[in-house]
Amino acid sequence: VYLDGMWGRFELGSNVGADGTMKVDAASIARATGGINGDWNYFANVGDQYLAQAALPLAYGRLDGANTNFTGNHTEENLNKVTYYTPRFSGFQLGVSYLPDQINRGQGFVGTNFGGNTNGPNTFSNTLGQSENIFTGGLSYDNKFGDIGFAAAATGEWGRAQQDAYHDLAAWNGGAKLSFMGFSLAGSYGDWGSSNTLKADHSDGTKYWTAGGAYEYGPFGASVTYLSSKFDCGNSTAANGNTANCVGTGKNKFQNVSGGLDYKLAPGLTPYAELSYFNQDDRSSSALDNRGYVGIVGTQLNF
Repeated sequence: VYLDGMWGRFELGSNVGADGTMKVDAASIARATGGINGDWNYFANVGDQYLAQAALPLAYGRLDGANTNFTGNHTEENLNKVTYYTPRFSGFQLGVSYLPDQINRGQGFVGTNFGGNTNGPNTFSNTLGQSENIFTGGLSYDNKFGDIGFAAAATGEWGRAQQDAYHDLAAWNGGAKLSFMGFSLAGSYGDWGSSNTLKADHSDGTKYWTAGGAYEYGPFGASVTYLSSKFDCGNSTAANGNTANCVGTGKNKFQNVSGGLDYKLAPGLTPYAELSYFNQDDRSSSALDNRGYVGIVGTQLNF
């Protein structure tokens, strides 16, 4: 449900929050399925101890050790929320979303150990690692100066932990995009801090950055995007390493390079091709080291 007018726009329901709609990063200019934040992950065996997409904790989704990273049913989009966007003044716009509770969705569960829950991986009945009274939002700027376009945004997620043993949710992302005569450059930096992790694990270094370039000429588009991240496993002092059920300690590194092409063959019909290379590096052991290529060829249909 939404209401909008000269005064701005209100949205109610389960949809992408203000932090997601206003975010700027390399994926903002990616072609084909979305580059580093595209569909490659559905075909890759990426462990739950890596940050494999450019996203903040709620937007990223559940990490549960079952090869279901970025699972749509467990991301912020499916959480009920109230969102307000101001009108855009001189290129500036402010947006904010309020979520009463994580409702067992999103990065509320920081590993495969769900606080002793024995009802199966899809039955969550505790509040460990979850936040409540959550605000997400951002401030963006988007303007054009002749043939030069510039956009930038700072977004974040904040919430209060439901259990004293866990850190509060506090994460942010900053990014910018520059365009000229069909060419675009974009990049971002994001920091999860110690959001929703056990205080005993001393995990505070989960970060990522992105960079990319794109070109568009008539119906043709091409892009190359890059993601580098570090997922902090902490010192794994808790049983099973509850920060992310990590095998070891320290910061696991992840990298992804994705190139995509697409062509608007007809209105609503866009064939595309995409090739991604990912590399995950377990810093304390080689148990979770993995790398591979994902190639996708398909057609997007828009009605």
